[in-house]
Amino acid sequence: MATPDFILRLREKIGHEALWLPGVTGVVFDDAGRVLLGQRADNRQWGLITGILEPGEDPAPGLHSLAAAQAAGPSPGRQRRGRVSSSS
Repeated sequence: MATPDFILRLREKIGHEALWLPGVTGVVFDDAGRVLLGQRADNRQWGLITGILEPGEDPAPGLHSLAAAQAAGPSPGRQRRGRVSSSS
């Protein structure tokens, strides 16, 4: 997945200083109980579905849309949303 435009704009202003970015990680199961994994673009390793939230985006819908976009097969209407929690 490409770097979001808002991060590229931030980088133009602050360079390579550390950024505090909210993100989501999801464990997505299909009807057979299998876990959906995504392959990372940077190191080609497989892992849970993760992503950076856009400014103002809520975690639950953000994770739901990310998982739906990466899932091959199940439609967003058939997915169940479980518990969404955050940590600091």
